[in-house]
This record gives sequence, structure tokens and C-alpha cells, in this order.
Amino acid sequence: MALHIFGDSAVRGKNKSENLVVGDAKLKVNEVMEDTGPNYELLRELVPEEVVEKIRRFGLRVCQGEDLCVWKHTVDGEFTTKSAWEVIRKHGLNCTWRRWLWQDFVPKKMSFICWRARRKAIPVDDIIRSIRIPIVSKCSYCLHPQVETLNHILCEGDGAKQVWKFFAEACQLQLPHIRKWEGMMSFWWEHSMRSSQVGWTHGVLPIIILWALWKARCLA
Repeated sequence: MALHIFGDSAVRGKNKSENLVVGDAKLKVNEVMEDTGPNYELLRELVPEEVVEKIRRFGLRVCQGEDLCVWKHTVDGEFTTKSAWEVIRKHGLNCTWRRWLWQDFVPKKMSFICWRARRKAIPVDDIIRSIRIPIVSKCSYCLHPQVETLNHILCEGDGAKQVWKFFAEACQLQLPHIRKWEGMMSFWWEHSMRSSQVGWTHGVLPIIILWALWKARCLA
């Protein structure tokens, strides 16, 4: 197998019509290589300087033996159907909620409340009013009562802010100014790791906090 210098993608570029062949069009790559690497003086006579710099960054070296095809999508260069499938398949989005919400050692009632809240399937006043049931709304467990919304109960209310702040300080987590309870959960999970017991505990805390806030609202 012979690889020609003017057929290489580094030299050819994206637009083939813009690249002029200088000298022998069948010039092989190994003909411009020395024991220590490419012959840059010869290359400068054949290709522009920016292409020479690109070749320099590749760090090409001459190896003894026959030329081999190398599959760049594996570490050892060997082709596998698994690596080929990873190249062509469509990857889904990395869903933080799916990774953290359902845990074996967390009661399902806690995870279920989070799942219902995300689907707006919790009977707070603003959701009830959204289905055209007229009610007078007032948060019943805040020092400064406001309209009872899901976000007010779980994030922006007086009690919710104090709870999130308390556990953030205990976990040495600096909370930014977050106005949405979904953003609070996502931010917390982005700073948690499942590789250690401490990291796992940080990750499940938002689930427990959300369930406790909802329970406190129901008992108020």
C-alpha cells in the first residue's frame, strides 16, 4: 500500500481544486521522510508553509515494516464493530435527571415527588388555577405569603431558601442566584459525583430536600 503525499488530507485540504501538484504527482510519503522525521526542506519546496506546520504538529515518524491501515477510533488502531457503531450511531442527550433521580437506596416516594413536580402534576394553587378552577391562592408557610406556585414552594419561598442555603453550606457548595427549582436541582447534580459515598450523598440530597419541602407544605 502506497500513500501519496498529494493524496493526504493534510496536504490536499478541503478544496481539491485549490491545491496544485508540484513535481511528481505520485510522490510517496516515505520519499519525503528521514530516520528522524519529515524532510522539511524538501516539503517547503512542495507545499505551502502552513501545510508544513500542520505536518510538523502531526509528529510523523518512520517505522520499520509494511504499511498498515490504522483505525483512528480505537486506542490500539484495530477495527472493531463496536467502535464503528459508536461512530455512526446517533447519541442521545446526557440526561442528568435520569442518572440521579431513580436511586436504589432512595425511597421511591421521594423520587416520585420530584418526577411529578417536573411534569407539573402536583396540586399547587397555580396549577389548579391553570385548569380553570377559581381559587384564592396564598402560601401558608412563608413569613411573607405570596401566590402559591411550584417554584415558590420548592425554591423561592422563605422556607425553601433557608433549607437550600443550610444544606449548601453543609456541603461547601456556593449557590448562585437561582430562581427555578429545576435549575437548583441541575446545578446541585452537576457538582456531585457518584464515584464516592460523599459525592453520592450530595447527589441524593436534592431529592430528599424536595420531598421534605413538599411534605412541609402539605402539613402547613
